[in-house]
Amino acid sequence: MRTTLALLVVSLVSVGCGARDEAAQPVSEPIARSGPIAVYEAFAPAPILIESAALYFTLRNDGAEPDTLLSVSVDVADSATLHTQVSLGAGGEGGRGGSMRMAPLEYLVVPAGGAALLVPGGHHVMLTALHVKFEEGDTIHAEVTLARAGTISFPVPVLSYADVADRVERRSPEGQHRD
Repeated sequence: MRTTLALLVVSLVSVGCGARDEAAQPVSEPIARSGPIAVYEAFAPAPILIESAALYFTLRNDGAEPDTLLSVSVDVADSATLHTQVSLGAGGEGGRGGSMRMAPLEYLVVPAGGAALLVPGGHHVMLTALHVKFEEGDTIHAEVTLARAGTISFPVPVLSYADVADRVERRSPEGQHRD
């Protein structure tokens, strides 16, 4: 069971690596908005362990000026920090080819007329020091703070890893749904 789960997680990261085009247009309706900034497609995979989890969403900027995502908070964790996946190159650390590691981000720019995608295998929010182990079907509440748009609160559905894999698989590298 643990091997199967580990393979699913690795597959999610591999499939999501190409989905970082910042100009992609979300295909759903926004779940929250403040001025020109809208939040789309928020979700969190049900965590395997109580120690940490991830949060994903898209921020679309319909304005003429870029904005900057400065922070994220959630109701289920003490810490919510921006991260990205960094390739360790062909040789990787210790000779492991194609390895990836997480690296913290201080902020994330949401370009004017564009989007910032937080997706498996790319930019994301790491949730640590969880208060509860939330499960598939639950809803957590997130709040993002941007330099220009201010604070935006939104609900985040908790999905199973199978649903996350399906969601990632249905997206093209440009962030568009294939359906």
